[in-house]
Parts: sequence; structure tokens; C-alpha cells
Amino acid sequence: MGGVKHPPPLNDLTELDKKRFIVGGIAILILFISFHPIPVEQESFSYDFQVELEEDSHQELILGESFNYTLDVKNRARNVDIGDGIEYQVSYSVSDQDWDTTLWVEEDGSLRKIEGHATDLVLDSGEDRRYHLLVEPTENSSARTAITFSAETDVTGEVRRKEETMRAVLGNGYDVDILSEEIQFDGYTAGISRLDDGTARFDFSLFNRGRNDTFELTSEELLDDNRTIDFSTGEDMRENLTINLSYAERRDFSVYLTEQNQDETVSNFITTEIKVRSVMTGEEKDIGLIAIRAD
Repeated sequence: MGGVKHPPPLNDLTELDKKRFIVGGIAILILFISFHPIPVEQESFSYDFQVELEEDSHQELILGESFNYTLDVKNRARNVDIGDGIEYQVSYSVSDQDWDTTLWVEEDGSLRKIEGHATDLVLDSGEDRRYHLLVEPTENSSARTAITFSAETDVTGEVRRKEETMRAVLGNGYDVDILSEEIQFDGYTAGISRLDDGTARFDFSLFNRGRNDTFELTSEELLDDNRTIDFSTGEDMRENLTINLSYAERRDFSVYLTEQNQDETVSNFITTEIKVRSVMTGEEKDIGLIAIRAD
């Protein structure tokens, strides 16, 4: 075949018949149709799974507020017989245990609370399971916490782990609680008091639900020069008041509305407002004052 001289066959007189030509052609055809460029191919197996978080991992909360993280554990195994399913352990950890956390799992269209920080899970190939992690700060919480949600399996003999880390921080926020008789409508708060001997006293409590902050208390400008408004924390009286509060700290204060000359008064009640302003955020909250004449 290479052109090198070779002795001829002993019987080169009898030509090949038609039958042998056909057999030879079939043999050559079999050679071409049975040829494969990759004679051995290994099937790919995978025990892969995923943990996915639906919301932003960083959340800012204030006292009394909570956030619900939604996490999905997804079995992505392929080309493998997993029998009754792959077993996982689902768990979470919190860097500051003073933050309240609760884990819930969706099952059959309803939520089931998980006791503790860990639970077992079995998923078939392509199956998902959804979890909800409820996070809420308490009065003893630190300024921030890290929550790590994880799922792991050792189906291959080697531990495989996937996780998502979330970070919650205490934001800026405050609330004003009324200690005296109060009126609430459409989110507006007003204190009510009797005007005895020309003076009405309103007692309030300022409760900081966020980071350390300074709060400025001022009064609306009174149209009547005969009336004054003063603030007090039990020490002295002043026209304006500044209160420094740390997280979850509460401070009581009083507001005094005074008529200098009662003979000039003609109305049976007086209405005005005071403002509470956060120095850190600039947020303001109005509180109404309603003084009713005693007689």
C-alpha cells in the first residue's frame, strides 16, 4: 500500500467475482459507519444544590419592627439515582443572640415553625423548599448582627455546604408615647389636659427606638402673647428642651401651657402643637396640646 516492492500473489490469474466485490464493499462500508471520534464517553453526575435569598441581604430595622427573609433550598442533582431523595441539614446562626429570630418552613401551602436553629430536609432531584427567617431587634440588641443560613449534605461521603449571610442593623427611629389622656387619629397624637388656675400640664415620654440620638423639643409660635409654653424634665423650666437618648432609652418630660392673664381669655379651650425633631435624621413629629378650661 505504501508503494514498496512486494512479491505478487501466486495466483493472480483468476479475477475476483462479483460476490466477493460486494462482500469487500460491505466490509469497507462497515468500517466507515462504525467509526466514532470519541470511542469512550463518561456520563456526568452531579449532586449540586443551591441556597438562594430573595430579598436584599442588608436590612435596617428599628425597635418594634421586624423583617422576613425568604430563602430557598433547591436540589439540582442530575444523572444520578437518589432513591428516596437527598438528605440535608438546614440551620442558621446569629452573631448576637439578643436579636429575636424565628425560622419557618413552607409545607403544603402553610407555614410551620421550626423549634431551635436546625432541622432536617429531604429533597428529590429538582425539588425546592422555602424557608422564612423572621428577625427583630430587642432592647438588649447590639447595633448590628449577622445571620448565616446554610444547608449541607454528605451524600457523596464529603460534606458539601451552601450558605447565605444576612446583616441587620439598627436604624434611626424614635417614637413618642403619650402618658396622659391621649387622642389618636390618622397617625396624629394629641395630649389633653384641664386648664386649672391658668396652667395646663401635659405629661409625655420620649422613647428612642434607634441609634443614639439627640432630640430637640420646641413649641409652635403662639398667636396670643398672653400664653406661654415651657418644657421640664423635673429639674427646671425652659422654653426649648434638648434630650440625649441612647438606643431603647426612655425619658419623661412635661409641657406647661400657661395663661398670664386669665381675664383676657374668651375661649373654653386652647389648641397648639409642639415638635420633636431628631438631630441625626432631621425627622420631625408633631404632638397636639388641647387645654380645656376647668370651669
